[in-house]
Amino acid sequence: MTVVSATNDDAMTIRTRWGGFTLTQQFVIMGGLVVAAGMVIIGYWVARQIEDGVTRNAAAATVLYVDCFISPLTRELQTADTLSIGPVRALDEIFKDVRLATDWFRSRYGNLTDLLSTAVIMT
Repeated sequence: MTVVSATNDDAMTIRTRWGGFTLTQQFVIMGGLVVAAGMVIIGYWVARQIEDGVTRNAAAATVLYVDCFISPLTRELQTADTLSIGPVRALDEIFKDVRLATDWFRSRYGNLTDLLSTAVIMT
């Protein structure tokens, strides 16, 4: 079994090589490392912010969709165990043609982004 350890000679070799660079070269190398590390950190942070924003917007859209379409049709479940034929057919239509529901929502409330920004300002 061989044990590898950093000896004083290894440290001297690194110092000798680093000392062989001019101050300008040392500055460029260290500056490049700092910039690269900053790019990685900021890139990760920005990616997380985008993911959180997309998730939040999707959740808000889902809540609005359920509140506008599904909730009114299922109110009779508060007093009964099953739905009558009218709400069942309406729910079938909603789930069959989501595009129709989206168009109805836009005609009634406008663009979802505008609605969400107004809701954020109000809270």
